[in-house]
Amino acid sequence: QSCHAAAAACMRAAQWNMALKLLTKDLLAEGLQPGLITWSSMITASATGSQWSVAGALLAGIRRSLLQPNAVISSSVLSAYVQGDSLSWKSAFSVLQQLLLRSLQVNEVVGNVAVGACLSSAAWHPALHLMQSQACCRSTAACSALLTACSIQGVWQPALALWTSIR
Repeated sequence: QSCHAAAAACMRAAQWNMALKLLTKDLLAEGLQPGLITWSSMITASATGSQWSVAGALLAGIRRSLLQPNAVISSSVLSAYVQGDSLSWKSAFSVLQQLLLRSLQVNEVVGNVAVGACLSSAAWHPALHLMQSQACCRSTAACSALLTACSIQGVWQPALALWTSIR
């Protein structure tokens, strides 16, 4: 418990790497395997530090430990991907597909984050595909962001057609 509190303080101070060290050191000292709460804390720390590749690696660690990441953890990873580089949208797209394949409840917030990860990488086409195929990705905010991204790229017609179809 005290380790999680110390890690939270580090995250608030933008010391994501120190938060990760505290969490892993505490686990190693106790000879414990991390549970979903600890994994979630570590992913949040990396997302806070805009370390999308670390968040992705931690998600892979959860899967290797045979735990099943829940929607909260996946949303945290998706949030990290919003801060990523031009290829991070592919990882965000994959995370969302995994959530949907496992029939986890994907809400509008998770859908918006996935669309945002695509749009932050100027990947309007995958964002449009998500919005066309997944109801969770069709919020007004996501549509507005897609319209803006498409208009900047000069491809506003597909986004406008989507907007018209879901109104």
